[in-house]
Amino acid sequence: MEQVWSIRSLIVTVSVKAVRLKGGVMLPSRKFLLLFLFMAGVLALSLSQGCKKKKKYIHVPVEVVPVEDVLPEPYYTGSVKTVGTMAHWRLKHAAALLQDGSVLLAGGCGLENNVFNRFNDAEVFNPRTGKSNLVGNLTTRRTTVDGVILNSGKAIIIGGATWMLSSNQDCDIYDPVSRAFTVCSQLMVTPRAMPQVIKLSDGKVLITGHFKQSEVYDPTVGPDGTFTATSGTMKEEKARHTLTLLADGRVLILGGQCNDGVVVATAEIYNPADGSVTDIGNMNTSRQNHAAVLMNDGRVFITGGSDNDGTALNSIEIFDPSGNSFTVQNLTLYEARKIVKGIKLVDGNILIAGSSTHLEVYMSATGEMRYLDAEVTWRAEQRLTTLMDNTVLISGGCWADAPMEIFIPVGVTPDYGTDTDTVGDMREAVAQPATVRMAGGKVLVLGGATPQVYDPAFDAFQYSADSLTTNRTACAVVPLRDGTALIAGGDNAGPLDSAEIYDPATDTFAPTAGVMGVARGKPVAVNLFDGNVLVMGDDSTADIFDLTGGTFAPTTGTMSESKTDYTASLLGSGEVLVSGGTTGTVVATVELYDPSTGLFTTTDSLGTARSHHFQVTLRNGKVLLGGGVDVSGTALVSTEIYDPGADTWGTGPDLPAAMVGAKAVLLGTGKILIAGGRTALAGTTPVSSYAVYDPHTNTFTPLIPKAAHSGEAVVVLKDGRVLICGGVNSGGTPTAQAEVYYPADTYCTTRLADGIFSRRFNHTYRFTSGPLNNKILVCGGKVSDVGLLGVECEIYDPDNNSWRLTGDMMQPKRLCASWCRPDGKMMIFGGVGESSLLDTVEVFDPATETWSYGPSLMTKERG
Repeated sequence: MEQVWSIRSLIVTVSVKAVRLKGGVMLPSRKFLLLFLFMAGVLALSLSQGCKKKKKYIHVPVEVVPVEDVLPEPYYTGSVKTVGTMAHWRLKHAAALLQDGSVLLAGGCGLENNVFNRFNDAEVFNPRTGKSNLVGNLTTRRTTVDGVILNSGKAIIIGGATWMLSSNQDCDIYDPVSRAFTVCSQLMVTPRAMPQVIKLSDGKVLITGHFKQSEVYDPTVGPDGTFTATSGTMKEEKARHTLTLLADGRVLILGGQCNDGVVVATAEIYNPADGSVTDIGNMNTSRQNHAAVLMNDGRVFITGGSDNDGTALNSIEIFDPSGNSFTVQNLTLYEARKIVKGIKLVDGNILIAGSSTHLEVYMSATGEMRYLDAEVTWRAEQRLTTLMDNTVLISGGCWADAPMEIFIPVGVTPDYGTDTDTVGDMREAVAQPATVRMAGGKVLVLGGATPQVYDPAFDAFQYSADSLTTNRTACAVVPLRDGTALIAGGDNAGPLDSAEIYDPATDTFAPTAGVMGVARGKPVAVNLFDGNVLVMGDDSTADIFDLTGGTFAPTTGTMSESKTDYTASLLGSGEVLVSGGTTGTVVATVELYDPSTGLFTTTDSLGTARSHHFQVTLRNGKVLLGGGVDVSGTALVSTEIYDPGADTWGTGPDLPAAMVGAKAVLLGTGKILIAGGRTALAGTTPVSSYAVYDPHTNTFTPLIPKAAHSGEAVVVLKDGRVLICGGVNSGGTPTAQAEVYYPADTYCTTRLADGIFSRRFNHTYRFTSGPLNNKILVCGGKVSDVGLLGVECEIYDPDNNSWRLTGDMMQPKRLCASWCRPDGKMMIFGGVGESSLLDTVEVFDPATETWSYGPSLMTKERG
């Protein structure tokens, strides 16, 4: 195979040609060839500039002939996926896989405010979301650090070089629960600027580097572990060597650079049983910054690095511990790699990375090297970390702000990009979790002995710093307009009439100023348009929670019957639809609560009497209801759809399977996810699949969860994913398992809309109600690239995917706030006019599609 680059000009024609032979003759790297092309072009340009005469130039045309980069076949058919970037790019950092599947990245060095510096910060990368979040700081800024995960789930970050390459004796312990570091009370025996660290079979940690004397960290002794010097010593004081844990628990120590700069081929074995270090001879080649990876058969694969002359190496040798022998292999890497990392894949093959834009894989079954048929970011001093799904995270090692990459071996299906993915378990199992998403994005989980908070940034649960004022299960919990959450009723050796407020800013609970009119063991709570909350349950009465005063007051009217296990949804009109339930007998009764009068009125009944069903309002204003059990206790597969405009119920499509007690949530795409049901009223056997409803096609699609449970909580996260947690398994045992559902089109609409009449930005939009049937109003904003403001307004109809013009606003504006009133009218507040901030308020009437002025704001506001 052949690669050719050539420059042709009137002055010079140069060709670069290289052939990669089967025996491993190395092709000059693409970067070298591109550099050659650049220098040749500079030469041609210099010659042309030297031919000046009377300010005239001889223009020398230069033709660059690109030739496709040809890689040796057969290729390795794995793949690489680019994921999120680190908080800032770093190299020579520590990386440790945490027990929840995330990766701790700490220390290292890189550019900080355009100045090269050492880092003391750390971040946790979540492979499921592709996001990285800062979590705390090491004791000191340092690079060339190393770290491992301990058996306790904590991670230790060891040594490193501080300013001016001064060695460091500090060690920091990272606690993934508190997401914070604490410094070890005991220093290392010896400061080490470039430590090599490996966890032993018994959970202790061997630390080597820079000195003949090594040491062992024992995390089980003392408050935060102790450091003890080993009884044996290495032959040389060195760094940049490798440590490989052998199958019998001993550690192979290979090569490295001595403190006097000499690169060695020394091979030694550390025995943790007695702390001894035994010289076993030499490798065939002196190496530093090489890779040494344990193979499935117990041998060690060794390759790459650089020798005593600084020459990059491509040779390969294999160590056999049965005879302490090193055998040079009759193959090489395709590219010599001066700084290389290696890691064993789940299938026993070995990934080689570093000092190149290509990855290579050693095929252990056939003893051959293969190129990955895809380019990656050029890196050195990067870290390779095997993730929970057997993919490999490639982090750091770049002299630029490059994203991290994930290598996907052949035959491995990554967790990300699938429908559902497990996340870190809850701190304790909860059989009937009650959840609410707070304004900041975190999720409060109630129902266990202690409240928990789920943080989507880390896909992890933590205990709340405070406890409920009254322990309760099966309570109702809803977010309030001020950012807090109302927790009402529930059961504690009997139904409760009390309620309390959770404040996420302080992570505390406090009782409300008043209690409900009656105790409600199975309450149902619905947020109203005015910010107050309707609370029902256990009988025919209902209460209104007043957000301003923190008190409850009974509604003017009551429901037509006392019942439980019904559902309720807020309609676009501001009314609340209350459906089905049981009075002792399963009923088909449906009622509407009108907040303006405080009265309940009966309306069109369900087609099938049912209880323990799900109910959710769709984006088009209709209501989907389904599943549950009928009067005979039979689990139902049927669904019904309520049309508030006609005040009637119609038949919906059947579910993939009968579901009892399932939860339904509206996704950002407009689809509906139904999850958490069981197969029968009596029993705990979970349904084998979730379901996704598409209102455009009026169909359900089954969705297979990672682990199905009944009674799970289901809540939509701020980023569009869905958290599903808790519940009970088929044996009735509460579970702490959690997973997230990734809608296939989380970040986009279900379909593209036809073109809008005017290109614009900084416009406002809201779903309207009433005559416009939840169509979308788009108004104001900049309507041209030069910043002109417009008064034109348009309406988008999602049902037929079309736009049309409507009445103009009273004045042009942008960056204004909007609110859809309970009566369906739209209010637009303030904003920025053509020359100043505005205090005007405009009201859009969907019945006439006209605008009028409302009362002005007290101050001029934007946004």
